[in-house]
Amino acid sequence: MIHEPQSLTKSAQNSSPSPQASCHSRVLTAVYFSLLLGVFLLFFGYAYPTLPFWGDDWQYLSVYGTMKPGDNGWIPDRILSLLAHAGLGVLCAYVFMPLSGLDFVDAMVYTCAFVLSVSTLGVCYLLYRLSLLITRHQILALFSTSSFVIIGFCASKASFMPLFLPADLQEEGVGYTLTLTAFYIIPNLLNLALLTLLMRYQFAQILRPSEQVLPKSFDSTTRALIIGGGGVTLYLAQFSMTSSALILSSYCGVALLFATLARLQQHKSLAPLVLIKSLGFYGLVLALCVGLFLVAVWYGLHGGRGSYCGGYDFGFGISYAIKHLKSFRAGFWVLFITLTLFVVYLAFRHKELRGIIAAHILWLAILTIGYVGIVSSCGAKHYLMSGLLLSVAITACVWLALLLRFMPRLIAPAAFVVIFSFLHPFQGYDERPRDAYLQHRAYAKAWVAQMQEAEFKGLDSVVIAIPRELPHQHWASWFFPAFSHTLRQFGIIRREIKVEFKPQSK
Repeated sequence: MIHEPQSLTKSAQNSSPSPQASCHSRVLTAVYFSLLLGVFLLFFGYAYPTLPFWGDDWQYLSVYGTMKPGDNGWIPDRILSLLAHAGLGVLCAYVFMPLSGLDFVDAMVYTCAFVLSVSTLGVCYLLYRLSLLITRHQILALFSTSSFVIIGFCASKASFMPLFLPADLQEEGVGYTLTLTAFYIIPNLLNLALLTLLMRYQFAQILRPSEQVLPKSFDSTTRALIIGGGGVTLYLAQFSMTSSALILSSYCGVALLFATLARLQQHKSLAPLVLIKSLGFYGLVLALCVGLFLVAVWYGLHGGRGSYCGGYDFGFGISYAIKHLKSFRAGFWVLFITLTLFVVYLAFRHKELRGIIAAHILWLAILTIGYVGIVSSCGAKHYLMSGLLLSVAITACVWLALLLRFMPRLIAPAAFVVIFSFLHPFQGYDERPRDAYLQHRAYAKAWVAQMQEAEFKGLDSVVIAIPRELPHQHWASWFFPAFSHTLRQFGIIRREIKVEFKPQSK
């Protein structure tokens, strides 16, 4: 076992939580995450709302997709993204609209706010459970989770959007955030959630070797359902976006490498089949994740976008990655470098921690190289780098939990660094003023109303004027005929109407 501070070991052995203390602990957890959900709802629902606006936003709402890769010839490895995008439309049209009485545009705003808030809250709760396993102290675990929330909101400089909404609004325009939600944010959050679960299993094997992956109280049917559901979730996570799937698959690859080396060191020489068998279910899951990712990459390279983006400019990729790593405030890098030094010190003091700490450092290095390769191709945008930035942030919080586990007296200086490094001096994010959102919402609502009026008058075609100040008004492909099809798909209009988007006349 790990040699822990005597006070922690003694208190863990001689004290067991009373029923009253356990009840207070659950109440505190419930209150904390209820408040956190409120914060996320205010952020995604009021401060930075999402609405359908550009062509991709409207087109993919009515493209339901399948579970089979290859059906989308442009990017054949996207499965989760298409399902998530259409799922938001279904949830909006058939749940939020009837319950709220709002029109489609406003209902979509609150649908996205709810889904993003719950998804982000889920990642925070899993991080809390991981931190609680590491620290064995609720307050320390909540502090580690709060640090991730602070980093997600405040670690980026004012010229970039927060990590929880990594939009590149100056490049793509305010109205692109619905596609961003389905194609980038949700896949990122799913892969981060699975990553956190995997880390929890690994730390449980180190800190609590007797803990089971699935409790023995589960019967065989329940265990089969959990394993089956986990397999489907892993499949969707890897067939989402390459930049998102890389988060989990690269960590699984590193974990598989370390597990294989440990078996070889333990048994000196093993035949390939014996080695594979010795890795067990854990190794099978790691290999499955890496295999699914490689299959998804193969599909992506042989798709339309993969062929279009066949060239690589690694010089540009390196400079772009460095630019976006610099998007963190200096205070975050002070925290991260300090934590790195402390965990390296912990690795030297505690032999059992060396493997997992080395795996984290190697994983971040491989992840950085992978993201450099992604942005070296085409489509380099801020949200493409968001997976890397979130991975760095969540690693920092896991290391913070480790630090508080073995050096709990550092809670005060750690709190000082976390809070004041990001909030002083505080700058608001100036890339998306609220009046721009209100303007785009007014346009989207007016377009829908114009289509409904055309249906009422019996018109077969409509011309919708696009303001010339919109950055993509000269890109005709950004306003697809799918606008009319999507409205009919969700019952906003009852028949197909031909629509043409044109710039307003001078």
